[in-house]
Amino acid sequence: MDNPIGSIVGTVLQGLLEQVKTQAQHALNFKEQFIDMQTQLELTQEFLDACKNDKSKYQTVKTASKHLLELTYVADDVVTGCQIREDYKRAIESTFSLPSCKEVVYRWDTGRKLTEINKQLQKIHNRHGLLESVGQRSSKPPAPPRRKTTPLVPHKIVGLEEETQKITNWMFTGNVSFIGIAGMGGLGKTTIAQKVFNHKRDKDRFRKRIWVCVSQTYDPVELERSILDMLGVEYKGCNESYLLTKISELLLANNTLIVLDDVWMLKGGWWTLISTAFQESGKHNGCIIVTSRNKQVIEDMVAHGGFNNAEIHEPKLLGKVESEKLFCKFVFGPTKTKFDGSELDKVGKKIVHKCNGLPLAIKIIGGVMSGVKPRTPAEWSKKCEKFHEVIIKRIDGEVSVIDSLQLSYDELPDHLKQCLLCFAIYPDDHEIEVEQLKRWWVGEGFVRGTETPNEEAYEYLLELINRCLVEVIEKRDFDGRVYKCKMHDMVREMVIRNAKDEEFCDFNNTGKHIATANSLHLGVKKDTSFQSLNGNQKLRALILTTCDSIGFNKRIALAKVKTLRVLDLSRLKLDGISVDHLWHWITSQKLLAYLNLQDVANLKEIPPSIQKLLGLQILVLEGCKRLGSLPSPMPCFPRLRVLDVGNCSSLLWIPQGLSTLSTLQELYGFKIPKGNKQEACRLSDLKKLKQLEVLQVDIVEGSLIQGDDLTALESLEKLRVLSINANGITDNELLQNLCVPSCLKHLYLRRFGLKTTPAWISPSSLPQLQFLCIEESTQLTRFSENFHDDRWMIEGMSLKFLPKLEGELEWLQKEAMPQLRYLEVCYCCSLKSYPYNTNGLYIWEKPRDEIEEDKEVECSAYEEECKH
Repeated sequence: MDNPIGSIVGTVLQGLLEQVKTQAQHALNFKEQFIDMQTQLELTQEFLDACKNDKSKYQTVKTASKHLLELTYVADDVVTGCQIREDYKRAIESTFSLPSCKEVVYRWDTGRKLTEINKQLQKIHNRHGLLESVGQRSSKPPAPPRRKTTPLVPHKIVGLEEETQKITNWMFTGNVSFIGIAGMGGLGKTTIAQKVFNHKRDKDRFRKRIWVCVSQTYDPVELERSILDMLGVEYKGCNESYLLTKISELLLANNTLIVLDDVWMLKGGWWTLISTAFQESGKHNGCIIVTSRNKQVIEDMVAHGGFNNAEIHEPKLLGKVESEKLFCKFVFGPTKTKFDGSELDKVGKKIVHKCNGLPLAIKIIGGVMSGVKPRTPAEWSKKCEKFHEVIIKRIDGEVSVIDSLQLSYDELPDHLKQCLLCFAIYPDDHEIEVEQLKRWWVGEGFVRGTETPNEEAYEYLLELINRCLVEVIEKRDFDGRVYKCKMHDMVREMVIRNAKDEEFCDFNNTGKHIATANSLHLGVKKDTSFQSLNGNQKLRALILTTCDSIGFNKRIALAKVKTLRVLDLSRLKLDGISVDHLWHWITSQKLLAYLNLQDVANLKEIPPSIQKLLGLQILVLEGCKRLGSLPSPMPCFPRLRVLDVGNCSSLLWIPQGLSTLSTLQELYGFKIPKGNKQEACRLSDLKKLKQLEVLQVDIVEGSLIQGDDLTALESLEKLRVLSINANGITDNELLQNLCVPSCLKHLYLRRFGLKTTPAWISPSSLPQLQFLCIEESTQLTRFSENFHDDRWMIEGMSLKFLPKLEGELEWLQKEAMPQLRYLEVCYCCSLKSYPYNTNGLYIWEKPRDEIEEDKEVECSAYEEECKH
């Protein structure tokens, strides 16, 4: 890495500075210390910003930033503690009174800590001469050589015939004028573009062919000169204006194939110039091919260039057969195309398996193995054992596998680097729950300064996916929302290297993730040793990744850790654990923001001591089947955004006090109690939760909904997702008279025992509804009359396990829901035109060209309306 300050210190410091500015303006106490700290941090921030462009005094700055990072974490803990305490005081609306002895001690201790932190910041400035160091030059570690591609096709390639044919077909039979090729580094995007560029049909068709390597550090003028070089135009002595004019003229006059290889970002006017001239010369049937590691960049180029006929291709990793064939080509030449059963080939198979289908890794390891002498199983096995060293080694000045992937990391904004480093704690090939990642990022403060941090965290993940650094494993069919993801082994190796550099988490010499006294983040596996945490006073996140036991007792080193922000103990087994000791430890984490106890099977109750966790933002108890009660009344959590008690079958009601959680945005498993139970929270109590966006309600036979309960949801103006689990109730009035907000986007109705849908499920009551799901309702016969009131705006619908539901699928698709583009139906045998008589799943998706036609019609109608 060639940035001496790393990426984490700047991000952590920026987050701290934002908190301190707020405290300096609004703090009830310590105003003087916060103002002083703000000054110190702003000076430090100026220095760090300067270092990004002027990497002077490399080693000095690197040492200083290490000290600065440690101090910043300490300061962050103290400042966050102050914020939590003040948020709590505001939440309980305490009246003025003389401070207690405990409060006096707290103020004295906190004031002392803040003063000491300010002194330490000043010492770092003085000791390392940070503010004087900018401008003094020093050596820095070598950066990977700048990548420069050519249109020449490599000799040793395997496959790609289908992909080449697919792209040329788009160009010739589909008249596609813009083609994007998006994928992670080393996947073969450039090789595909080279094959297409040199395809005989393309050579015959295009009068001019241009290949330009844009790269990370391109110069717009240099790019323009490269284009003119390919066109054979003399430009020496000409200014930039002439270059632009000449390029435009040539594009207008010729049908041209342009390949823009390795595009990282859009800056400067070069893309506007090319795309404008290209669109104006549309009659020439030219084509632009772009390769990029960032799918979003390609999509932005399509949008800004106004291309209506564009396609994006995403190359896949090589399969086993293709991987072995490519390896054999590099090692044995064209005489051998697959492995046989020899001992040497058995080792070869192991080596190829480690490459996980990444062409660049196979090429590099193949080149290394071709030079191994003697060519014996023993010698190959030695290289196989040192596979990690091979992929990070530069050969003949070329970039290594890791260097190639490192470019993608270096290009990330700092806040995304933090998020990407989180993947380092998970084992190879581990499938990661997206909810866990999002909640970790929110809980630790990687997502700041937004009213909807959960959605912001999801946007962070999408950006990492678009940059081809994270792979999608499972997603929702309707809108593509991602549920599970993973990371390619080679990308993970690169991430681990950066996580070590940034001291984000710890690894031993063999690359195994371990716990140490300096660990900041820890993913717990079966062989994790907690004893090595002895003396740790900085651990911020602990997550069970591949185990369900921690052998907790009050004597282990983990019990001494009190600094956690994130604690995920989902699926933990409580056998052999003192639950009282465990809770005592959990509630000692004063800064804990995210607590996950999902599917902890034997968890029976939540102790009142949980109210000590004043900083809690996310509390997940989903799937705790034996959980029978919550503290009564509900504790005041001034920062709580997510409360999940869904699928807790023994929990019959939620206690009073829920209405005090004014920051709550997501509530899962709200139980409507039976009868008139005084201690229970009722539906009407939710009216005060004005920030609520997602609500899952459980209704059971005997649940009492009356009076204010019926209209409570109507006042929730931010509610966008409502899920009702009716559990077979047959009380028609109970559901029919419910009032829901018109702002709903997604509605889920499950297991209700009515013969018709409630009258409020209608286009007039729910004009913004995008997705409707009705499932597991065996008595439902038909949709209500109100369902037919007008045309729905619904885009997706799910109908499952509704055996008596009558009606026509075709009417739903074409008449009732003209915007519908996704429909799934399962075991709805009474529907007319239902294609299955069994419980098979029928999925219909509107063809892409029809969706595009609909959009064009909508745009035309809108433009016509604007004219009038």
